[in-house]
Amino acid sequence: MEFSVNMSKLGLDPAAYSVNICNSPFRRVLVKTRASTSFSSELKDFVAPIRMFNYPPVDAYTQAGYFCRTMPNNVVIQVANPNIHAIYTWTTSDGHIIGSDTGSSIIIDNPGTYFVSQQSNSICAATSIDSVRIIFDTACGLLPVTLQDFTALRIDRRVDLKWTVSNNQSVANYTVEYSIDNHNFNTANTVQARGGVIDATYTYSHPWLSNYNIIYYRLKITANSGNVTYSRIIPVTFTSSRSGTNVFPNPTSGELWLSLPSSNQQMIHISFFDGQGRCVGKNNMNIREGENMIRINDISNKQKGIYFMKIKTNTEESVKSIILN
Repeated sequence: MEFSVNMSKLGLDPAAYSVNICNSPFRRVLVKTRASTSFSSELKDFVAPIRMFNYPPVDAYTQAGYFCRTMPNNVVIQVANPNIHAIYTWTTSDGHIIGSDTGSSIIIDNPGTYFVSQQSNSICAATSIDSVRIIFDTACGLLPVTLQDFTALRIDRRVDLKWTVSNNQSVANYTVEYSIDNHNFNTANTVQARGGVIDATYTYSHPWLSNYNIIYYRLKITANSGNVTYSRIIPVTFTSSRSGTNVFPNPTSGELWLSLPSSNQQMIHISFFDGQGRCVGKNNMNIREGENMIRINDISNKQKGIYFMKIKTNTEESVKSIILN
């Protein structure tokens, strides 16, 4: 309901009894309810035909914020809770607005972030701001590559690497990397992915580096989109796994691997003992048929000295001495 007061006819100075409120969606005259002409009073001392406080902040939304392969030319972004008395202004630094950039909705044709500000009056600061992010992916729809298997086996003076992947069609190339310290990796070779093949198996042979007893291998997978993922790390020792169980590096500063061949899938039991014969750790784990490369928990937190690792399988039991330095 609207009402007005003609204060001049009442012999009053309107300027002394009114104030304009920017955070209201209206710009109207507010009438002071107390006799004092001082402006030290609070807004609660005024009456008006409007709601002056607690207007909800602007809430922007769009029906779809992610587009795959094709970017439409008429995406609508709008205010979910428009106020007919508010002013809405839209801006973007990386997108594109078609037509007007004011109003409760806009039309866009490019991905990017779009901001909308809400004002109660053009001379007032924005009372709230919201944003909508539009994402466009040209290479979407393809599932990420899945590394089904990755093995590295030393044969004579070379290491044969083999890996099998699914969703191979989303991969640009595979890079075989090696390291002598398990921290700094070098490129051995890059294998281009076979286009149009969903499931694929690749092989590569790397000459053995005769100056080192352990070499670590991993696979760097580069997708068509440019995203990069890495496989697990596989250590290969100078001693072939066909000669039996092997623990390395030994001596060690904390990192420890177990090379263990098995004729079947089974659970093994590993126990650690210090030089006095006290058990300082236990672990049970499943192994598969074939060669198993198992990374043992870091033992760098233990006191330096000689330790013994007992490995018990379904068919045999062996003990390996370990020097921690």
